[in-house]
Amino acid sequence: MASSAFASVQSVNLGGTANLSSIAAINTSPQDNNINENLSDPVSDPFAGVAGIDAAFNQIGQALEPDTPNVPNGQNLTIPSSGSEFFFQGNRIYRSGFTWFAEEGTYNIRNFSVSSGRRITFEGNSTITISRDTTTSSGARLDFGEADVFSRGSIRASSSSRIEMGDGRLFAEELETGSTARITIGNGDVDIADDIRVQSSSVVSIGTGEKRIGNDIIVSSSGSLTLENGPLHIQGDVDIGSSAIFSLGASDETFIDGDLEAGSSARLNFAPSRYFIGGDLNSSSSSRLTGTDVSFFLGGGLDFRSSGGSSLSAPSNDGNPTLDTLLFATRTTQNVDLSSSGTVTLIGSIYAPNADLTLRSSARISGSGECTLIVVRRIELRSSAQINTQCDTLSDEFNSGPASDGPTLISLVR
Repeated sequence: MASSAFASVQSVNLGGTANLSSIAAINTSPQDNNINENLSDPVSDPFAGVAGIDAAFNQIGQALEPDTPNVPNGQNLTIPSSGSEFFFQGNRIYRSGFTWFAEEGTYNIRNFSVSSGRRITFEGNSTITISRDTTTSSGARLDFGEADVFSRGSIRASSSSRIEMGDGRLFAEELETGSTARITIGNGDVDIADDIRVQSSSVVSIGTGEKRIGNDIIVSSSGSLTLENGPLHIQGDVDIGSSAIFSLGASDETFIDGDLEAGSSARLNFAPSRYFIGGDLNSSSSSRLTGTDVSFFLGGGLDFRSSGGSSLSAPSNDGNPTLDTLLFATRTTQNVDLSSSGTVTLIGSIYAPNADLTLRSSARISGSGECTLIVVRRIELRSSAQINTQCDTLSDEFNSGPASDGPTLISLVR
């Protein structure tokens, strides 16, 4: 421990020695200086053999692949600037006020373009195939209604335009916005073969159907992406830019096969789920992560940098080694780094038995009166970092000190 680092616990069990600077401190209670050094076996891995833990780690990297349907080549569809009606493949498209309405039917489109300021709404439960790209220009509005949409090209809302869709089925090669655009998709299943890209100050919301993304999700600065309740499978990375918002709905399981990155001042909101992340989970300084009843199983490392106010809690917080008490779990040898400019509330277990944990800067990790069990190879507190945790119900196997209502132990696996 360096500088003015501080830990408040019941006991510390070490295979080596505690290295403290002149102003660093480990406070133990109720017994003062309850630091047990040079133990031949400081503690066994409390999660070794826990029911379901191997199966959980085996689910990392198992995101399902999106479907990619075949569609006919079709004909180009462009919305005119004048007139009162026209026909496309036998389907009537008529104008009322400033909006064009496409009657219910089957539309086989090649390129679909809605020019600046124009509007079109598809009526009823149409079937729409698009072999190439769909683009709305500035100020345009495209409403697919309750149609099923099968696109082998990208669907793009250009700057200041809007695309809406009801509860129909959606397939697309890519979903993308320009700046200050909006895309709203209802509760049907969604398959995106490549990326979802949300540009600066744009808003995208996708409803409660199953969502399968074949590559990356990128949300640029000040953009917002909401993926509501329902199964989620992402085969690539998730990159949330500075001051952007990424909100995830509840699901039994959520899969991100690549890295999850949060930029400066980004906000990530996690609903209850077990999150399987194939790569690293990295958050930049001043980002904020919140979620209750969440667990993160990582194939890579954890670099958690946050402003004060981040709060994550596992489904259970009784301190006993079960699958539901895991908050962060990784078997990698990559270092686990935690730092913040204020108090971060982590309730649950940080399980990284093969990794070193470093708390740096002014990080203050608090269990908020609850249990934060830390299982790591080695722990280092730097600068003014602090740990405060309370795990009253840990069994004697993991707690060499006397029973207490106070803060509990730090134990290093090896």
